[in-house]
Amino acid sequence: MSFPSLAGAARRTRETFTRFPVSVLCAGLATGVMISAIEGPTRDWHGRLLAIAGLGLTLTIAQVTTAERRGWSMPVRLLTGGALLLALALLYLSSLEWSDRLAMIRFAPLLVAGH
Repeated sequence: MSFPSLAGAARRTRETFTRFPVSVLCAGLATGVMISAIEGPTRDWHGRLLAIAGLGLTLTIAQVTTAERRGWSMPVRLLTGGALLLALALLYLSSLEWSDRLAMIRFAPLLVAGH
């Protein structure tokens, strides 16, 4: 049995980050929020930001793979990716005004659909 080399793992990591940079950042954000929620006092925004990061992870992967499959040009990819990030940011800002119950009711179907 051969073990993977560190150079090969580093190359594959670089390829993944190059192909899915925003998705990797969403995953990092979700990880950071979860660690913060576990280690420190829970804040109202933890669950909302975790939901947005989870949605961002699935939606940005879908956006990249759709762009690749359809052969979109780089400007179109950047425009659709930027619009997606803007929509997620607006959703997060809107969710700050919702009650916890309403946030759960609104985020749960989105997370299930994104899954």
